[in-house]
Amino acid sequence: SRTLKFLNRFEKLKSIFLLFVLIFGSTLIVFGVLTYDFLSNSLQKEFDDALYNYAVDISESVTLNPSGDLSITSANVDQTKIYPFSLGTALIQIRHSSGKILTQLGNFGSVELPFHKDYQILSRGEDVTYRTLSKLDGLPKAEAPNYRIITFPLDNSPQPELLLQVAVPLTFVDTQIK
Repeated sequence: SRTLKFLNRFEKLKSIFLLFVLIFGSTLIVFGVLTYDFLSNSLQKEFDDALYNYAVDISESVTLNPSGDLSITSANVDQTKIYPFSLGTALIQIRHSSGKILTQLGNFGSVELPFHKDYQILSRGEDVTYRTLSKLDGLPKAEAPNYRIITFPLDNSPQPELLLQVAVPLTFVDTQIK
């Protein structure tokens, strides 16, 4: 009878302990997933903010030549700014609303940045669009498997005519999240 009471008490303690482990373990897992999601979203937002600032700097360096051609003079990038991407590997292009590429800066190879969906979004009143490209087949000397693209209107009209696209490697974000 004494051993039976001890066994009953041991079984109760065991089930309470297992219930505690189950609740504590699931709480830790949920907390970890939520923390990871929050931190990765924050990192992506900070990266997008830096990319936006870089696009603004580039847009200020776009000039119209006397012949009527658009060109990008050496980007007016503030040397005290620290960007989470390598400036030398940025792909920069200016497009007309028709999709025609007016000028490019960088080694694009045979890569063509997506445009039409982004233009539709900008035509509906959005200030800027972001997109992540995972496969850039045809890009010589790709620094990373993923590139982040910003499409930014150069004019302030409701239907922008000239658009700046900047693609930069996501090396920093990818290494921080993994």
